[in-house]
Amino acid sequence: LAHLDLAGSAKQVTLSKALYELGEKEQGLSHLISLTRDPEAFVRYEAAFSLGELGDRKAIPALKALRKDKAMPQQYDEEGFLRTTTAWSVGEQARKSIKKIKPGWRIRK
Repeated sequence: LAHLDLAGSAKQVTLSKALYELGEKEQGLSHLISLTRDPEAFVRYEAAFSLGELGDRKAIPALKALRKDKAMPQQYDEEGFLRTTTAWSVGEQARKSIKKIKPGWRIRK
């Protein structure tokens, strides 16, 4: 993944998830987990969402670290117009993903 020019892009999340689903589980999961520390809130949000979709328990520590992230992700187009926004914060998505992986988990804010 390092040789691809996807820096600062939510496309990294899609690529990482695809790697995981195509059998490169460790590489895909490792990269998705690293994206939970990305400076862009939208990338962290998408990584948290994807980790929940994959359902791998190895993602739980990274998701727990995001629980207090209050950033509300937004994406802008090349002209500076708001293109995408989310309904909840990065932290709320992380909590939802943990519950998806561990349905009995009690959310503590």
